Amino acid sequence: MEFLDQVWQTNILLVVLCGIQVLILLEMYARAKREDTE
Repeated sequence: MEFLDQVWQTNILLVVLCGIQVLILLEMYARAKREDTE
């Protein structure tokens, strides 16, 4: 069971890190689009 707990925590960390990267990419994309329209 302990091993499963470790895997679970590691997966959550990976998901959080991936989510942050996606948010940063979306922010950069939105900023670029705004600059194009102005």
